[in-house]
Amino acid sequence: MALAAHLKRIQPGLGAALALSQALLLAGSAAAAAAQGTQPSPFSSDPQLDRLVNSANGACRNALVRRYDAMAANLDLWLTPGLRIGIESGETSLAELRRSGLQFGWMVRGRPAPVPIGLCRTSGEGRVLAIEEQQD
Repeated sequence: MALAAHLKRIQPGLGAALALSQALLLAGSAAAAAAQGTQPSPFSSDPQLDRLVNSANGACRNALVRRYDAMAANLDLWLTPGLRIGIESGETSLAELRRSGLQFGWMVRGRPAPVPIGLCRTSGEGRVLAIEEQQD
């Protein structure tokens, strides 16, 4: 229950950047599922929304591959917890995502410590706007 209460306090698309450290810890299972290729898809009932999320995810993945000279298999990407909850619950619409864009948490595995982690922000069309690395 404490996890669910914490995630509800993170507004979709907002606040997640400030709580990235906590969100990364809480999103461990989501990251593990994504790494194993078992992340549920589609997770909304709107195919256009799913295409936007998948397009933005791919754009972030490609940008991270170029930036860190990493293999795509060594990248874990996940929607920030508040945004994912908003999409799954139906509180965050396709129109809202097109207006405000998406945010993905990311981690590059297989690197010496400290492992690069951070946020990837995309536009409502799925273009990468910024890749931010969080320092431990």
